Amino acid sequence: MDTLTLDTESNPNPAEEASPAKRLRRWWAWGLAGGVLLMFALPRLFALWVWPYYQGVHEHTSATLVRDARGDFLGVIPGHMDPTVNFGARDYKALALEQVPPLWWQTLTALEDRHWNSWRGAYGIDPAAMVRALWASFTGRRQGGSTLAMMLARQMRLWAPSGRESGWARLERKLIELRDAPVLRARLSDEDFQRWVGTHVPLVSGSPNSGLGGDIYGLELAARILFGVVPADLSPAQQAILAAAFKRPVLLAPPNLPRSVRKAR
Repeated sequence: MDTLTLDTESNPNPAEEASPAKRLRRWWAWGLAGGVLLMFALPRLFALWVWPYYQGVHEHTSATLVRDARGDFLGVIPGHMDPTVNFGARDYKALALEQVPPLWWQTLTALEDRHWNSWRGAYGIDPAAMVRALWASFTGRRQGGSTLAMMLARQMRLWAPSGRESGWARLERKLIELRDAPVLRARLSDEDFQRWVGTHVPLVSGSPNSGLGGDIYGLELAARILFGVVPADLSPAQQAILAAAFKRPVLLAPPNLPRSVRKAR
């Protein structure tokens, strides 16, 4: 009597092998694993040539403090007059911030980047905020999607957004911010990141034709010049003012400043 034997191992079910759902799940798993790997690897890869630039800016924009014979603060030597450094056309100087006032930082993050230290902002980019900003641009509205890390990269490269900026220039700037922000968050501890933000952002500006100078960078200089105190002695109201100045610097204006300039501010 003949016996018919079915080889089930060498002839698997073709329908099961070619299941589109199974292939989709497999590709989704590989894509997710690759995305997580890139999130960890790219900042360290880019840091090889991006990080030295920011280190150089931080070192070369450190201001030389000037005091009188009694030790009282007089000012700092402007960048173009300081013989100790030479960093191209960069002329702003800032005093390194030793300690960030807690209320100033809490107010700043509430205004500008509430998720800076959560999973959404752990790599210096907030994906949800970027999607909202992109959708707003398509619908004709304006909504920012930049994190504090992206703003820090922008300021340290002296790239202030402008209404005269072309679409391609804005795209290039945004791509570089997206590349550099994860590097800053990966290389700086939370405390150093706060100090860098409090050092490299203009918080005070002289009004046009006022003779009061250009932008004043950093919390150390702004606190001394505006309120005559060091950052640790700022009152809650003063800290709130300087947190709001992160986006729109405080204007130093003489009493006879033209009304048109006052209205614009």
